[in-house]
Amino acid sequence: MDRRAASPAAAVAGPQELKQQIYSQLKKAGVVSSLKSQLRIQLLEQLRKLAGPDAVCSAGTGGAGNDQARSMWHTALNCMLAEYLQASNCQFTLSVFNSETDTAPGQQAFSVDELCQLLRLDRQPQLLQRVQELLPTQGCLVLALLQALASTGGGATTADSACQTSRMGQLEGLKGRLLQLEDAYMAKAAQKAIADPRLTLDQQMSVYKKECDKLVEVQVAARVARLREVELAAARQEAAAKYRQQLEADRAELERIHAERLGRLAAREEEVGEKLRRQQRDVEGIAYSQRQRILAEEDRLRNMKAEVGRQLDVQEQLLHGLEAQLKERERAVSARELAAESKLAEAAELEAKLAAAARKSAAAALAEEQAALRGERAALEAERARVSELRSAVNADLAVARAHEDRLRTLEAARAEAEARSAAHAAGEEVLRMQLKSLQAEAAALQQELVRTGAAAGAAAAAAIAAGGADPQQLRYFAGASPVGVGGGGAPLQLPQALRELGQWQRRAQQAELLAEEAAVERDTAQSRADELSLDLNAARREVAALRSQLARQQQDILQLKLQLSQAAASAAAAAAVGSSGGGGSRGGSLGGRPGSPMGRSAAAAAAVPPLQQQQRQLADTTCLQDMAWV
Repeated sequence: MDRRAASPAAAVAGPQELKQQIYSQLKKAGVVSSLKSQLRIQLLEQLRKLAGPDAVCSAGTGGAGNDQARSMWHTALNCMLAEYLQASNCQFTLSVFNSETDTAPGQQAFSVDELCQLLRLDRQPQLLQRVQELLPTQGCLVLALLQALASTGGGATTADSACQTSRMGQLEGLKGRLLQLEDAYMAKAAQKAIADPRLTLDQQMSVYKKECDKLVEVQVAARVARLREVELAAARQEAAAKYRQQLEADRAELERIHAERLGRLAAREEEVGEKLRRQQRDVEGIAYSQRQRILAEEDRLRNMKAEVGRQLDVQEQLLHGLEAQLKERERAVSARELAAESKLAEAAELEAKLAAAARKSAAAALAEEQAALRGERAALEAERARVSELRSAVNADLAVARAHEDRLRTLEAARAEAEARSAAHAAGEEVLRMQLKSLQAEAAALQQELVRTGAAAGAAAAAAIAAGGADPQQLRYFAGASPVGVGGGGAPLQLPQALRELGQWQRRAQQAELLAEEAAVERDTAQSRADELSLDLNAARREVAALRSQLARQQQDILQLKLQLSQAAASAAAAAAVGSSGGGGSRGGSLGGRPGSPMGRSAAAAAAVPPLQQQQRQLADTTCLQDMAWV
C-alpha cells in the first residue's frame, strides 16, 4: 500500500534505471550467462567454418610435434581445470573453456582414480590418503591436491633401509633399479655395436640408415618450420581479415537488434509508466473511499454504542423486575413451607391420637411414618436453604441433587412400606371378617341346635304330663333345659354358657370390625398425606428448577450484554485510534482492507459473537433439561 501511495515521480523510474533492473534480474536468473556462452560458442564455430580446419588451432595444442605423452598430460590438465570450474560454478567460463579446448561438456576423459594413478600418487600413500579425505569436502581434485601438498609438505620424509642410499632423482625400489640397469645395458650395447670394426655390412648399413633418417627428419622439420613461419603467417592474416569482416557484420547486426530492442523497451517503459499513473489514481480513489468508509463506520459504532447502552438499561430494569419476582416466589415458597409445617403438626397430632387407640403394630407404623415426615421436614428445610443459597452456591447443585435422590429413595421406600402396611391391614381385616363370618355361622348353628333341643324337651314334657306318670325331677330337668324355662336354675347350664360365649364372640367380632375400619381409615389418611406431601414436594422442585433455569438464562443474558458492550467499546476505541492516526492519504487507504488492522479485528470479533451466543444458549438449555430430568 505504501508503494502504491508513492508519488508518480518516484514510482516511474527512468529508462536507465529500468534497464539496470532488467539486466540485474536477467543476470540473477542466469539468462545473461547462458546467452554469452551460446554467443561465444556460435561465434567460434562460425570462425572455424570461415577460416578452415587448419587456420585456427585449438587452445592447449602445441603443433605437429605433440606426442602421446604430451597430449595425455594436456587432457589430464584440461579435465582437472574443467572440474575446478564446475565446482566453482563458473558456467560461462566453463562453456568457453570447453569450446576452445574441444572438450565435451559433462564428459571427462579421465576419472579421479586415473588422474591419481597418472600423477603417481600411489607411490606416496600419505599424500593419497590425505587427498581422498579432502576430496568430498573440496569438490574437485585440484583443490584437494593443493591442500594435501600444503599439509604434508612440511613434514619430514621417511624411507626404508632399502632405499636410504639412493640419490635424489633416482627411482625407488627394486623396479626402478632394474630399469636403470636395463637402460645402462642397452646404452653400452649400442656403443659397442658402433665402435666394433668386426660388424657385418648389413649392421653397418642399418646404423648408417638410422643416421640418415635422423638427418632427414631434422631437415624436414627445419623446412616445415620455415613453411609454417611464412605461409602460416599469410593464412593467419587472411583468417584475421575474414574474422574482422565477420565481426563487423555481426556487430552491425547486433547494433540493429539492440536499437530495435531499445525502441521496444522505450515503448514498454511508456506503457508501464502510464499503467503506474493509472494505478496511482486508482489507489488515491480507493484511499478516499476507505477514509469515507472509516468515517461511516465510526458513526455506526457510536450509534451502536448508544443503542447497546439503551439495551443495557432495559436489561437492567428487566433484571431488577426478575429479581423482584424471584423474591416474591421465595416468599411464596416460604409460605408453602409454613403450610407444610402446619400440615406436619396436624399429622403429628393425628399420629398421637392414632397411637393411643391402635395396637403396637399401628404405633410402630405411625412412629415410622412420623420419622418419614420428619425426614421430609428436614428435606423441605434443606430445599429452602438450597433455594436461598442458589445464587452463590451453583457448584453445590450436584450434591443437593444427590441428597434429593437419596431422599426420594427414602420416600419411595416409606411409601412402599406404607403400602405394605396397608396391605397387611387389609389382610388382617379380611382375616377378621372371615373369623366373624365363622363365628356368625357357629352362633346360627348353636341357635338352631337350641331350638331343636327345646322343641324336643317340650314334646317330651307334654307326653309325660299326658301320661301322668312323669317324675317331677325329670320335669324340672326338661324345664331347665328348655329355652323358655319354667322353673329356671336346673341341673346343667349349657345353654346360658353357650349364649354368653356367643355374645363374647360377637363383641370380639365387632371390636375386630372397628379395628379393621380404624386401620383402613388410618391407611387412607396416611396415603392421602403421603400423596399430598409428594405433590407439594414435586411442585416445590419444579418451581426451584424453573427458578434456576430462569436465573441461569438471566445470567447468560447479562454475560452476553457485557460481552457486547466490551466489544462495542473495543471497536469504538479501535475506530477512534484509526481515525486519529489515519491523517495521510496513503495510510488512510491502507487501513481499510488489511486483515491485521483494528477494523479487521473488530469485524472478526463481531463475526465471532453469534457462535458464542449460540454456545451459551445451548449450555443454558442443556442445564434446564438436566434439571427437568432430575425433577
